[in-house]
Amino acid sequence: MARDRVLVILTIVICFLSFGNGAVFIVIVLVTTTPLSSGGLGMSEQDLGIVFVTFGIGACIFQLTSYRKMVTKFGMYTTFYIGSTSMAVALFLMYFASPVSVALPIQVNESSVPQMLSAASNQAKVYAWVMIMLATAFLCVAFMVVQPVVRALLSNAADKYHQVGTRAGDLSWF
Repeated sequence: MARDRVLVILTIVICFLSFGNGAVFIVIVLVTTTPLSSGGLGMSEQDLGIVFVTFGIGACIFQLTSYRKMVTKFGMYTTFYIGSTSMAVALFLMYFASPVSVALPIQVNESSVPQMLSAASNQAKVYAWVMIMLATAFLCVAFMVVQPVVRALLSNAADKYHQVGTRAGDLSWF
């Protein structure tokens, strides 16, 4: 009975993590493509593509080079906490990526944005890109650690009959 409770809790955690992963990607899209006058970064679709390509390459490199070493050195639970903390840091950095809402502490309206950005346009763009790329680095760690660890914990908590398919990892979800 206690084993079933652990399985239910881990399944609920996986559901929340899947929902959270989708929400984080939506936040990235909203923050980067929202106009500067509304508090976003005003990036183009091409810039957003660069952010996602960077995320994909970084996540792949992290998964291939560091994930196994991290789990071996720290264990599953500590690795889960590292991934969760990385997600929190990434969201914190995304919040501070907007140069209008953080670096320029004045009231923003439609007529003042072009004047503010003409004076600090290059600095604001560099600041935004640095913050987005830092957030992307933390997201690579978070996404490539949290889901696999929770799925491994779920697989280990299940009895042998229910483990069929979960050991295959992501392929079993298709």
